[in-house]
Amino acid sequence: MKKLSEYAEARGVSYETIRQSVARYAKELEGHVMETEAGRMIDEYAEDFLDRRRRGHPVAAIMEANKVDLERMKYELEEARAAGEKARQMILELQQQIIQDKDRIADLISEQKGMIEDKAAAEANKAIAEARLQDQTSRISDLEKQLAEERSEVESYVRTLFGLYRKMKK
Repeated sequence: MKKLSEYAEARGVSYETIRQSVARYAKELEGHVMETEAGRMIDEYAEDFLDRRRRGHPVAAIMEANKVDLERMKYELEEARAAGEKARQMILELQQQIIQDKDRIADLISEQKGMIEDKAAAEANKAIAEARLQDQTSRISDLEKQLAEERSEVESYVRTLFGLYRKMKK
């Protein structure tokens, strides 16, 4: 014994379709349909009878096809939802990567600016050092000239008999 709703669900049709079929074939199903507190129940003979009557019935075939389509669509929907969730996760990961990359780029730019400032300071120090070197080189050159002049001046003096020095004439 099955409830009409169970039979309808097992056959993939609506409860209303089965209720109408039972009403339509009430004479043929007499004694095979019982009223209970749980609802209307049918026995195996009534199931077989209704199955024979429904075979080839276009509405039943359409409902079966619709049920298959519905199940396929539910499956596709679940797949699409899973793919959407996967895509959402990938987007979140990519957004995190972009944020990390932006931070790294900002750090590199800051580091580059520091290097540029250090390079500019080093170039300024180099220019100062080169100017000092040039000054020192010219000063050394001047001092060497002065030393040469003073040596030639010292060499122009000769020692006399009494231990004194006298300038030689040229």
